[in-house]
Amino acid sequence: MYRFEKIFKTDPSALEQEIHRVLALMAKIDNPVDEKYKELNEILVSLHKLKESETSHKRVSRDQILAGLVHLVGIFAVINYERINVITSQAKNMVLKSFK
Repeated sequence: MYRFEKIFKTDPSALEQEIHRVLALMAKIDNPVDEKYKELNEILVSLHKLKESETSHKRVSRDQILAGLVHLVGIFAVINYERINVITSQAKNMVLKSFK
């Protein structure tokens, strides 16, 4: 297991436990045409909708965090270059205009 996953690993919520309980009950039913199975399936669908609505706004993707960090590093690199090479960056434009 990665270090990142160890830090942010959480115990299953009550909603996840209920989903697992319904799945266990469904596994005990042999005939999928049974009315009890259909009722459990409807309950399972509603539980999954609840879980999606609960977690859809909560987490930020790792890709989004990485993209944000890369953009910040790029901005800082440009700022640092302009801070160090102020004269040379302005002089390039003047030199190129004289050769046209």
